[in-house]
Amino acid sequence: MPDESSEVNRIFAEGKRLANITKDQCDPDQFICKKNKALRLCLKAGRIFAKEGQYAKAGQAFSKAGNVAKNDLQNYMVAMHSYDQAGNCTLKSEPDGAPIKYERAVEMLIKMGDDKGVIEYTEEVATKLSHPRIRKELLTEFYENVLQIHEESSPKDLLNRYKIHHGEYFFSMRNYSRSMKLFKELVLANVGKDYDKEITEPCLIYSCLMAILTKGDEALKYIGLFCSKFKDFKESPQYLLIIRILKSIQNQNFDELADAVCHNA
Repeated sequence: MPDESSEVNRIFAEGKRLANITKDQCDPDQFICKKNKALRLCLKAGRIFAKEGQYAKAGQAFSKAGNVAKNDLQNYMVAMHSYDQAGNCTLKSEPDGAPIKYERAVEMLIKMGDDKGVIEYTEEVATKLSHPRIRKELLTEFYENVLQIHEESSPKDLLNRYKIHHGEYFFSMRNYSRSMKLFKELVLANVGKDYDKEITEPCLIYSCLMAILTKGDEALKYIGLFCSKFKDFKESPQYLLIIRILKSIQNQNFDELADAVCHNA
């Protein structure tokens, strides 16, 4: 209705005005007070816009709230939820603009040190971006941009876990060259006596599987060289199974292949 639309626009306009105030325009106490009010108004406007189905404006309001919470109030929890809401609304109005909102939410989770939350939230967003009406390249772009955020902001352990997750995604999409590059980076970074098995072994397994799929007659040689620095892995059941599968394929012994797969499923 006209009156309601006029009121929400007024609320958002006031929220934006307060959001744009700088520290040199008022004393510190007033600054925080004005920024808290800006946050409340932008969130309120976002909720009203969303209720009215004005998703583009809702996305703008929630995004502005996220910026205030992040930059002026350092309230990363509120910023995260604001950016998430901005992404959800933008996804309904202009899907191509949604990933960057979600990426900002990921940044906030990293700032809060919520390692588990980062992985879980990334998966939630991936599910949203996998909708048939969404351009499929958006999901790939989201994963790549989140990887860059991790490289700039995350501790090594979280970065490594995300790289594995990222590599698994590209493997599932049959983008073997990108997947192999990520796993190879992790493997080479973990060469040494005290290598991290939780990081290295999944990477070696995926790399071996991709060699079987892409290297043809050179697969056995490639796998042997690639795994040569990891004696424990070469003696593991996983490695022995991979070699058994590879030789069965090369010898076209499909009964042996079926037996190897079925007995280790």
